[in-house]
Amino acid sequence: MSHSQSILLHLCLLLIPYSLHSQQIPRSEADSLLRLLAQSKPDTNRVKVWIGLGQFQVRKAGEFKVDMDSASVYARKAYELSQELKYYIGECRSLNLLGTISRESEELEQSVAYHQSAIRLYSQHRDGKGEADSYLLLAWSRRDKGDVEEARKDVQKALALYKGQSDLEGMGQAYIEWGNTYANYGEDLNEKINYYQQGLQLFATTANKIRQAEVHKDLGDLYQLQGSKTQAMLELRKALALYNSIGYNHVQGIYDLLGNISTEMGDYQEGLKYGLLAVQTAEMLKDSTLQLCTIYNRLGLTYYELRQNQKAYIYFNKAMHIAQKYIDQPSIMFLTHNITSVLNRLGQQRETVKLLLSTVKQYPPQNNWDSTLLASRLLESYTQLKQYSLAQPYYKQLLNLSERLGKNESNRKHIYNSVMRFLVESKQYALAQKYSIEYEEFCRTTNHLLGASRIELYRFKLDSMQANYPSAIRHYQQYKLLEDSLLNESKSRQIANLDVLYETEKKEQDLKLKEQNIKTLTQEKQLQQEQIKQAKLLRNGIIGGAAMLLLLLGVIYNRYRLKQQSNRLLQSQQSKLQDQHEELQTQQASLQAQQQQIQEKNQALEQLLVEKERLLKEIHHRVKNNLQIVMSLLNSQIASLQDKVALSAIQDSQNRVQAMALIHQKLYQAEGVARIPMQAYVEEVVAYLQDTYALSRQVSFKLDIEPIELDVNLAVPLGLIINEAITNAFKYAFPEERPGTVQVSLLQKDDTSYALTIEDDGVGLPKGYDPSQSRSLGMTLIHGFSAQLGGALNIGSSQGVKISLLFTDEKLSPISKKAAYVY
Repeated sequence: MSHSQSILLHLCLLLIPYSLHSQQIPRSEADSLLRLLAQSKPDTNRVKVWIGLGQFQVRKAGEFKVDMDSASVYARKAYELSQELKYYIGECRSLNLLGTISRESEELEQSVAYHQSAIRLYSQHRDGKGEADSYLLLAWSRRDKGDVEEARKDVQKALALYKGQSDLEGMGQAYIEWGNTYANYGEDLNEKINYYQQGLQLFATTANKIRQAEVHKDLGDLYQLQGSKTQAMLELRKALALYNSIGYNHVQGIYDLLGNISTEMGDYQEGLKYGLLAVQTAEMLKDSTLQLCTIYNRLGLTYYELRQNQKAYIYFNKAMHIAQKYIDQPSIMFLTHNITSVLNRLGQQRETVKLLLSTVKQYPPQNNWDSTLLASRLLESYTQLKQYSLAQPYYKQLLNLSERLGKNESNRKHIYNSVMRFLVESKQYALAQKYSIEYEEFCRTTNHLLGASRIELYRFKLDSMQANYPSAIRHYQQYKLLEDSLLNESKSRQIANLDVLYETEKKEQDLKLKEQNIKTLTQEKQLQQEQIKQAKLLRNGIIGGAAMLLLLLGVIYNRYRLKQQSNRLLQSQQSKLQDQHEELQTQQASLQAQQQQIQEKNQALEQLLVEKERLLKEIHHRVKNNLQIVMSLLNSQIASLQDKVALSAIQDSQNRVQAMALIHQKLYQAEGVARIPMQAYVEEVVAYLQDTYALSRQVSFKLDIEPIELDVNLAVPLGLIINEAITNAFKYAFPEERPGTVQVSLLQKDDTSYALTIEDDGVGLPKGYDPSQSRSLGMTLIHGFSAQLGGALNIGSSQGVKISLLFTDEKLSPISKKAAYVY
């Protein structure tokens, strides 16, 4: 057998014993083992090859039954040949492998029996290391079986054996397995973290960087479950640094956790960076396990928080594809929830219903959580579609589910929120009032601030629909107060977490610097001792040379006199240089004083600029809130009107107010306070109008909006023109629920000119209808705002209606130059 083959077999055996965090054996090594099997003789090397192949099948992604069956065949062959050869190590490792296969196949009694047999055999041969490894495997099987106390006893036996042999790595692994006997919540989680820390300290003493990195990664996950996000970030960064130091590139899981925690802390840009790194790494390594499903899902959640809905939808569907491949029911349920959230945000409630019904049929609910999630989503979707008769069964199903739950169980918040929305929208006022009281009690007991905010919003809608306007306004004001409290609390928590993270990292850096200083001082001390030795030798040499120095004294005296003359000349020159130096210092002090004055003025100007921007943002925030109150009051007025003309007029007014409110919302959220990102703004205006008008029509939109930022004086009239044009399309272009398409494009022609086009394929303008002579408010506003923009407006009708507007950012009308906004 060649040297390389011997090394491969040795590595194969190292992978076998007990590692609870063992990595998957690469496919290339498995292929090499198959080639060795064909060349090997029936000796101990063949046993090692069979065990390695069995281990490969166990560690393959997916845990399919066919893989377990193949692993079992290899393990039994290894065991039988080991018995023939009286090779006890092969027998023990084969038994442990059979025990692992049984545990993966959920045959826990059989798994325990195999590991106990291996322990007896190791004990007979007084192999303490092997016996300890087997005790850890036995503890793992007992833990899966539910015998936690027995599992801990097995771990203690393993720990005693490792201590007897001074096996620090084995002791570290024992502490990790001891921690695994505790749950991932409550006091158990604290105990688990404590044992993991003890294991980490032992791995650090052995300089085993890969095990240190694995434990740091696991601690990061545990601290995240505990809610200690800053500590979790530190642990994960330590793991990443250790992996990078040894060139280990399977770090997609760490990037994924870092991205998830960053997103949860509100740092979405950092979350996006790590999420993309996780995807890039996983795809580069051709990772197709369920871990990739988690990575795709968490990246989708980050895009969802950033309101990049199309990208969120893409990654949620990628995750769903993997979850369905492995038939992972919990992942399928969570991803169904995420995908439907995106669809609802995009106004595609019908697609949401189709997906939910398909999921219920293909993956029937397995528990109360699955049932609650699917029923609440279906109830919300049918409510948004105003199909209340179809929503009613899911309303009743949620009420039945709530009776099975504890009074303060977290699933209740999903039930209450969906039920309240259904009752308010279907105008079941008495029931809505009843459940609002129950919801309020639940929120107060569980400190659910978001739920309390939603209750005030629902009560505002209830009072508005019943024309109880004073009460409605009070509830709306309370809703805004709670919403602002949520925002402030979230920001404060993010800042506190970042401060803790910064201070902790700074302390660690200071500690490293102190350790480096101590090391430097030690080296300097050794250097000083060496210098003392050399000084002694030098002193002896000086004494011996003293006689020679006396002989040279006469010569030195003559040289001294010459040197005195030179020194006097040098002193004269040095005095002149000193005077010049003092003059330069005086000039430098003057310049520094001037620079200080300039710096103070700059700081004052910067402070004034920051204060100005903050005040402008506050103004935009308040204007937006006032416009929202106007919309709410108009909405309240709708509930008490029966005249369709009046209802339509109020709804048109709501849409105009919403178009202006979106401008102020964008200005409040943007870093600057003067320019509007038109792409996001137009998308939100279209989505809002689609929600308002298109629920019963098959009207689709095609948007071609370049990433343009316009001054607010351009954005306001432009948004109102878009609002009026799309409103007219909904009202007149597609009568009798006729399907159709509306295309909206905003393109930049050159540095200062832009082209807006709004086109539909509807019935077009009536014959003889002249848009320029129209007295309707919509057409009047379109012409008025076009004139304000100083643009060239063209309205034509061939196959539908096409509105084109060419304008520049240098030709505003005098009206727009006198005021910031024209409403």
